[in-house]
Amino acid sequence: MAEDMRRKATESLSATKKRKEKDEEEKDQDKPGSSRRKIQKSLVEIMEQSINVRQDERKREMELKENELKQQQAFHSLLLQQQQQFQQQQMQFQQQQQAMNMAMLNTLSEMLKSFKQN
Repeated sequence: MAEDMRRKATESLSATKKRKEKDEEEKDQDKPGSSRRKIQKSLVEIMEQSINVRQDERKREMELKENELKQQQAFHSLLLQQQQQFQQQQMQFQQQQQAMNMAMLNTLSEMLKSFKQN
């Protein structure tokens, strides 16, 4: 026993760590079900990691869908704006055509009046 105490006192730090780890393993082996607890803990950790990964994936998917919807909205608003501009251009063109037609009719009616007077 005294010899064991002297050996422990003079051993290096790494040897102390190894001895303590070995002692802990022996204690764990003596306890029934301790390895089962370790397995259960590792399974719980794996499940938690899996849940976290799934949550992260869903979050990324939602962000992607949100970005896609924003792009679609921007595209639709651009299309609407272009359609409105086209309609305005058509209205202006029709107004110009009507003005030209009225001008031609007025010119023709004046020519007809002057022709009748001669």
